[in-house]
Amino acid sequence: MSPTNEDNFIVRADLPSNNNRLQGFFWHIADHFIPHERNSYVPHLIHNRSLSLYAVLLVVVKVSVVFATVFSPGLPVYSSAITKENVFRLTNESREINGVKPLKYNNLLDTAAQNKAEDMLARQYFSHNSPTNETPWVFIQSAGYDYIVAGENLAVDFVQAETMEDAWMNSPGHRANILNKNYEDIGIGIAAGDYKGHRSIFVVQMFGTLMPQGYKQKPVARTTPRTKPIAKVKGETTPAPSIIHLDISPSQGNVLVTLKTSAPVFKVIGTLADQQIMFEAKPENTWIGEIAIAQLKENTNLNVELYNTEGKVLLKQVASIAPDLASNYNPDVAKSSKRSIFGFIFDLKQLEYIFFGFFVAILLSVLVLKIGIKRHIQHIETIANTSALVIFATILWHWV
Repeated sequence: MSPTNEDNFIVRADLPSNNNRLQGFFWHIADHFIPHERNSYVPHLIHNRSLSLYAVLLVVVKVSVVFATVFSPGLPVYSSAITKENVFRLTNESREINGVKPLKYNNLLDTAAQNKAEDMLARQYFSHNSPTNETPWVFIQSAGYDYIVAGENLAVDFVQAETMEDAWMNSPGHRANILNKNYEDIGIGIAAGDYKGHRSIFVVQMFGTLMPQGYKQKPVARTTPRTKPIAKVKGETTPAPSIIHLDISPSQGNVLVTLKTSAPVFKVIGTLADQQIMFEAKPENTWIGEIAIAQLKENTNLNVELYNTEGKVLLKQVASIAPDLASNYNPDVAKSSKRSIFGFIFDLKQLEYIFFGFFVAILLSVLVLKIGIKRHIQHIETIANTSALVIFATILWHWV
């Protein structure tokens, strides 16, 4: 007997259709988030057994990030000391990158900036105006710089010139000063000492453009003598070597300094307090020296001498080395959790922060649904355990 037309449309119960499979999938998802009869009004995500597994997972994630951050090597750090030379160089690099004409170093502005830096250190303030309301323009005029336009940038508590320049360039007001096309000159002041109970470095940038000739102003008495001009070296046939790249990285409790020179040199010597470090030559004008920091008692400047075949020497302060390893880097870099994994750079702390944030948000959302959908059917133990886990996750989330 041949089957009827109806037989062609019979669906077996043990072979669900695609629609039934899709519906079953959404029901399964709903069982994890929404309380209803199928899950006895306890979403699977906040079932007591699930909460126990989550607690273990949270601890494993936190411990893994801490161990990876502390014991795995961080990314190499480029560091140079906060010196007038370095600040001047980085400022003009920022201007050139942004298509602005480089600034000229002005001795009078240098005097004004140095006086301002020393005044902030001596009177323990950090502001454009002094405690007695002296503006930056008072320092500039007192140094004898007759300006038509002027500006000032300040910084404190930085240990790397690069990081300080980045901070200025990320601040609209400071960036506007650095890239101002109306400025032609710059002076830089640096003063180091105790500020608010810790060792600090004050840095002052003063920008300006001199009054055009033909405009006369009443002369202003100078409070300090002008800086002596740098003596020029005559008779040089080739430029002296210079340092074009510098890396500082940890090395078994010491500091490893890697530098690259602009031209071949035959000897590189570093001096740090009583230490004299002979750098080892590497290919492509690269030199490496290891510095022992155990004997240091305070931050000490590292000076490097470069010798070429003509006997020319470059003596340059390249970094400020601290007695403890972490302090040799900018605080943001020293505590950085960025790691290179299979060629990709990951910020472990940022990933951890996102993970805990999403975890707390999801758990709270499910808890709200549990309490709100069937308010007359509650499971006090589940609510209490979920709340406790949310608190625990929040503590780990914000625990540095």
